[in-house]
Amino acid sequence: MDVAKILSQAAEICGNRTELAEHLDVSVASLDKWRRDRRIPAKHCLQIYRLTTVPLYRLNSVFPEDLTVGSRWQERILKRLKKLKDRDLRRDIETVLELEVGDDD
Repeated sequence: MDVAKILSQAAEICGNRTELAEHLDVSVASLDKWRRDRRIPAKHCLQIYRLTTVPLYRLNSVFPEDLTVGSRWQERILKRLKKLKDRDLRRDIETVLELEVGDDD
């Protein structure tokens, strides 16, 4: 599935492109740029995933296709997630990636 189809699917779920842009807190012009670049910025991938359930690696190449429990990527992601101050965002990412970081506090 290419980015144009993914964005179309997400827009349909939201109602239209304008509502998708509002949902993502971006402009419609940003959606057009993503479509042209064939890449969704990593910081918006989780929201798109929630809408469409399209695997993260299809949204942005920063997410490896082989991201599985025990993979070398899991350790890197876990280290970065522990540094996230926004606990709600961290919990959301943990859920999507089926990881458990926990709190160091």
